[in-house]
Amino acid sequence: MFLFGFIVGVVCTLALIKYLAPKMMIKVSESPYPFDRTVEEIKNRAEKLGWNIPTIHNFGENLKKAKDIDIGPLKVIEFCKADYGAEVLKNDNTKFMSAFMPCGIGIFEKRDGKTYVAQRNMKLFSMMFGGKLGTILKKVAEEEEKITEFLNR
Repeated sequence: MFLFGFIVGVVCTLALIKYLAPKMMIKVSESPYPFDRTVEEIKNRAEKLGWNIPTIHNFGENLKKAKDIDIGPLKVIEFCKADYGAEVLKNDNTKFMSAFMPCGIGIFEKRDGKTYVAQRNMKLFSMMFGGKLGTILKKVAEEEEKITEFLNR
């Protein structure tokens, strides 16, 4: 009977993780502003905090041109801060984080006409990694929260 209970507990725990993990790793928030204003708001706030914006991908427009597929407005703002990036990348043991660089925030409009912002839950990532890497990711999380604080109004 103990073994049966244990197996049921493990299966239930795994099911919960599978269901909840994606929702915990990516935060999606409704913007109080229209699409273009949301893009500008995030870009301007990031730059004011010293983040570089190497590019803004316009997936909505690019897919429309390349494949005549209309997904609606969707842009991804890439941003990076050299100090944080250098701290992570100078250590061979944390260079794997290059797969997460630069940081990105997705802005998209749904069929309901509302604008949404999707971003990685950097606070969660900072807790997952810990140590010096966790400390850097915590700083990134704090600054990302400042960049997107207008979403919490």
